[in-house]
Amino acid sequence: MKFMKRLAHSFRDPVFCTIFVISISLIILDIVRIFNVALTFDEAGTYTDHTTYTTFMWSCISSNNHILNSLLRKFFIDTFSNNFFFIRLGSLLAFLVYLISAYKLCRLLFQKPLWAICGFLLLNMYPLVFEFWGLGRGYSLAVAFMLASIYQILIYYSNNKNISLHLSFIYAILAVYSNFSLLDYYFGFAGFILLRPLFFKKDQRSLVWECAALLLYTCILYLLIAGPIKKLIAAGEFYYGGATGIVHDTIYSLIGYNLYIQASDPHHHTIVHTITSFIVIFSVVPGIYWVVKYAIPASRKKTFTGCLLWVLFAAPVVATMLMHTFLQTKYLIDRTALFLIALFALQLCYWLYIITQQYPLTGNSVITILTILISYNFLTNINISATRQWWTDEFNVIVLKKIVRESQNKKDKNKLAVFWIFEPSLRYYTDGQYSKYFYSITGTRNEASDDTTFDYYYMPRDMADHISKRYAPDTSFHEGAFVLFKKQ
Repeated sequence: MKFMKRLAHSFRDPVFCTIFVISISLIILDIVRIFNVALTFDEAGTYTDHTTYTTFMWSCISSNNHILNSLLRKFFIDTFSNNFFFIRLGSLLAFLVYLISAYKLCRLLFQKPLWAICGFLLLNMYPLVFEFWGLGRGYSLAVAFMLASIYQILIYYSNNKNISLHLSFIYAILAVYSNFSLLDYYFGFAGFILLRPLFFKKDQRSLVWECAALLLYTCILYLLIAGPIKKLIAAGEFYYGGATGIVHDTIYSLIGYNLYIQASDPHHHTIVHTITSFIVIFSVVPGIYWVVKYAIPASRKKTFTGCLLWVLFAAPVVATMLMHTFLQTKYLIDRTALFLIALFALQLCYWLYIITQQYPLTGNSVITILTILISYNFLTNINISATRQWWTDEFNVIVLKKIVRESQNKKDKNKLAVFWIFEPSLRYYTDGQYSKYFYSITGTRNEASDDTTFDYYYMPRDMADHISKRYAPDTSFHEGAFVLFKKQ
């Protein structure tokens, strides 16, 4: 009853109503994508390879095994149905956690309605991030739990309740357990808690609780991930990433995937360099601002939240560069760097909000223009049928449906051979809902084959000379890049 009264009261708040409408719209769009986007290469691969046992014991070693996601996926499939919706249900639920955390953070940080709404939009309007809310991967879970962790640590520092401290650590651990790239976030999160007493005074009792919590939860995290990480390193599974630099690899990849362009294409040189300059400048300037403000004793206390948010963003960036330099690890790129988008947006919004108190017209204009530009890019690039990271899987279900239509009167099942990049996704469908129409599919690589026992080949066009001349092009996809060949 109390909940219903609070909810009814919330609907009298224009900010809540606006964010509620935006959230419902995004959730509906996400659900549409869940049903429309074909299961992708990585989703199908982890679905096939990882059961609950192999997830825990790591008898099948793969960097695609995002542990928490694998466990949730197996739970939902076993509990409900072996349906791709339940493969992706964990990400949909993560999206709800993220939306709630984003709303609470914006209400906590921004008292002005315009800023709360703009802040919420700037945490959500990115095509690359949004695509993962509808894919069965651990990246979405990681970003959602990270944002929940940030909210809880801010609540802890504002009301000093230990439950919020514990929740912030639990969410941070769940973020790392969802995807190991969030270790960079945990370094910044734990580092700030550890070093905070040197810069901001707090009572002795609180320090003891914080140190005890830091030790306890870091040990728990170590026990959970040390074994899997050692096995992944030994197997050479940490191969995904860049080796050039934080700008060229991390920033360029995030820009390219969010703008739906090839960031290295000379035609896009101006826009990519303009956005890169903006990101670099507003990664550094807020940090300088907080350091300068901290140096003034009278304003030191007021810098706490800004310093925290900036450190949570800057620490993963620095950690990535240091690990590449000393451990030869890869730079984070595109999906492994997803969490940096939310961290950058959060620290930038809060810094601009503080600046607005001195320059209201300038600050309000900047945040409004920034929100409009980012929202416009989101609305013009988002779609309901494909994902840019695994664009090769867009036509897989269309191919199967076409073959089924053409073989309605056929007594035997169809034999389909496909290029390896299409195999995991197509195998999921042909072994499941289309099993009565297909034998188990065969995957091929670059080798030439005169095998004519197959009814169809689905291959890239430049692989046409690798198959028998008995097969003729039937239908082409993606502007002719992929072709369904049919035996004559």
